[in-house]
Amino acid sequence: MTPRRSNMRHAVRWAKSASAPLGFLTFICAIVLLCALALGVEAVWRPLPEGPATAPWTAVGLGLLGLALIPGRLADVFAAAAVFVALARLVELSSGGGLLPVPVPWSDTLAREIADGTPVRMGWNTAVMIGLCGLGSLFMRMKLVSAGFTAIAVASGAVLVALLGYTYGQVHFHGEMALPTLLVGGIACAGTMFRHADRGWLRVLLGVSNTARAARQQIGLIVGGIFAVGFLLTLAGMGGSAETMFAVQAMVISVLVIAATSVGFRRVELAERRLRWTLEVQAMRDALTGILNRRGLFARMDEMCGAARGSGRCFSVFAMDIDHFKSINDRFGHAAGDVVLAVVAERLAAALEPNDLIGRTGGEEFTVVAREVTGRAAGDYAERLRRVIEVEDFSGRVPGLGPVTLSIGIASTGRCNDGLLDLLSRADQALYRAKERRRNAVSF
Repeated sequence: MTPRRSNMRHAVRWAKSASAPLGFLTFICAIVLLCALALGVEAVWRPLPEGPATAPWTAVGLGLLGLALIPGRLADVFAAAAVFVALARLVELSSGGGLLPVPVPWSDTLAREIADGTPVRMGWNTAVMIGLCGLGSLFMRMKLVSAGFTAIAVASGAVLVALLGYTYGQVHFHGEMALPTLLVGGIACAGTMFRHADRGWLRVLLGVSNTARAARQQIGLIVGGIFAVGFLLTLAGMGGSAETMFAVQAMVISVLVIAATSVGFRRVELAERRLRWTLEVQAMRDALTGILNRRGLFARMDEMCGAARGSGRCFSVFAMDIDHFKSINDRFGHAAGDVVLAVVAERLAAALEPNDLIGRTGGEEFTVVAREVTGRAAGDYAERLRRVIEVEDFSGRVPGLGPVTLSIGIASTGRCNDGLLDLLSRADQALYRAKERRRNAVSF
């Protein structure tokens, strides 16, 4: 495995391993918010005086999202429950009804806030964030990767929009999302996205390609610049202008364009790489039989021969030829000859040891390379291959065709000091001797 690929897998593994701790942190924060609401500790659920506050059902929804990130059989149930809470709140906002009851521990606090003119309710963007985050988890479970990532990305976008509003001093731009909701919701969205870091466009952005690296750098610079400029403008008392927010929105769009373009380029790059790999494989494989062709076999043999030099490892080369193959073509046609070649290649490949090689090196010629096999063991190996073909019944595929046999020549080496071509030449000479004697024979 290359260092680049290893780094990519490390990043994906790190992101996935961070999902459960982020879920646990989300759940703990939700419990703290619920306890603070019950005890009336306003600084926790409304840190900014007269600012938006985190509602009890918001904390419940966030807690369910956190539980959905902790591995277990009920993870999907918790995600579905979070979606239900969000949908119920959206129905309330659209109809004006009250679907979500007010639990007793928080009734006094909520009544007091309503009397003071600062009601504590879940906003529409908070409901969208919780609902889409939970829905994204369910989509991922159903293997709807694109839909899942879209839902999680929109949920994360609601959090980022609210954060931009706070940064630039825009009171209404954050959609009345309370700071605790923003922070805990951001953790939940990040955990949900990290849980599926090995899929879709997130896996692409976490990759080690130049495209992915450039995309991460550009997104980091733009996002960092957005918040840095907003913070400085707010400190200087210049935040809150419509022109400023228009510029921010333009920068947000540019981030999305960079991410989408980078993912598109990466997908094209992967498609080209797969196509190149396919062409390379095809160039090394015989189209009829599917085994290595002459070029592919020689390349693999050259690697094996190089490894054998100085290591003391031995191997044997078996040059094979189908006996009387021309007469098969003449009597039954070339289509029948192709069938015979394909069957012979299939049976020989199936009879080899896992690390051995086989290739078609001529019209009806095959070459097998067996590792750690020399001497009498090489003769037994060749006899086994010869018998595999001799007992094969070809009449079902080519009516009227009798047994097909092989002649095999063997050459062995210990260190391959004489070179690859010399080894192949010795195997061919042994093959000729086998064919001159009586065919369907093995010769060293």
